[in-house]
This record gives sequence, C-alpha cells and structure tokens, in this order.
Amino acid sequence: MVPYIRPQENGNKTDVRWAALTNGQGTGLLAISDPGNEREGFEMTAMPYLTADFDAREKYDYGPVHLELAVINDVKPRDFKYSFMLVPVQNMDVEEMVKMGKKF
Repeated sequence: MVPYIRPQENGNKTDVRWAALTNGQGTGLLAISDPGNEREGFEMTAMPYLTADFDAREKYDYGPVHLELAVINDVKPRDFKYSFMLVPVQNMDVEEMVKMGKKF
C-alpha cells in the first residue's frame, strides 16, 4: 500500500494470467485466466482492505469530488466478457503453482 495523502485504490494489476491466494502452507486458490477470453488475462487486487475503506475517513475534504463524479457519470455502458478457472491448491509451493498456471 502506498501512503497517499488522499486514500485511494492502488495495487491493481492488469493482464494477469494467473494468481495464487494462499496461506503460508500453500493452501488456497489458484485463479487461471481462460485463454479463450477476448482479452488475455484479468484484473486483480489482493489487499487486506475493502475498496470502501479507502474513502471511509470522515471530516476530510479531498477536493473537487463533483469533477470526479462528472467523469464517472459520463462512462457509457458496454458488455465485457471475462472467464477464469479457480483451482483449489493444497501444500503447493510456488514452482508448482507457476507450472500449473502455465499449463492452461
């Protein structure tokens, strides 16, 4: 996490082909991007915070929020298609996860 003056989202990764979310013993989930996606890879962030936590502070004026909302409200809706596999892993070391991520 970067200690910005104004809390904001950070750490998002794009075009991720595989990612593992595990505990210290290598047990968890391996997310693998479906190679048949329109775009290769997916986006992800893994942090011990909710997105809402970044704007949860009170009694702070962070500036021209109305300008941010004008940009957000101008976004046109469109369809996206993503797919990925979730593979449960247990007692798997990093090298094994890399091999499995490249397998698909």
